[in-house]
Amino acid sequence: MGYKYWFNIGHFVDFASSIIQKNSSTWLIFVNWMKISTMSQSNKSDNPWKAIVGVAVIVVFLVGLFMLARFVFTLMYYLSPLMLIAALIIDHRVVTDYFKWIRDIFRRDNIAGVIVGILSVIGFPVLSAYFLARALLKKQVKKVKSEYERRRDGDLVEYEELETDFPPRQTRREEKSINDDDLVR
Repeated sequence: MGYKYWFNIGHFVDFASSIIQKNSSTWLIFVNWMKISTMSQSNKSDNPWKAIVGVAVIVVFLVGLFMLARFVFTLMYYLSPLMLIAALIIDHRVVTDYFKWIRDIFRRDNIAGVIVGILSVIGFPVLSAYFLARALLKKQVKKVKSEYERRRDGDLVEYEELETDFPPRQTRREEKSINDDDLVR
């Protein structure tokens, strides 16, 4: 024996449609949709095993997701000192800027500063991965920016002194006398 509803939605829709104006096209579309959806619900079987299997699949999926997250966080926990050192080598300003940010929060609001500090200690593996990712991103941005500037400005050419044999340079007085003579002729 299956579970039966004491209230049939199809009867409610018919009753509601008789109360509301029947010339409303939006209401008619809604009524027809409700009739179709109730017909598709009535064709479903009342087999309880389908629900049990569905719940079991969801539980297995969530347990697997939890185990994957636990593995990732354990791995990050052991690699966090190396990630912090790598972030400091790549760009030390990422870490110093973070501590300046915490200091500014602490100056504005002591309680919020303490909370952020505690969360930073608790979430150190995630924070060290954040430092490394941000340092790598800043390094990549600098690299792309320098490449763009090099393309825009052109490559610099190595300066080379060329030896040329120019005649000795004349002084201004000599140039005037030559020019005056040219004018007279």
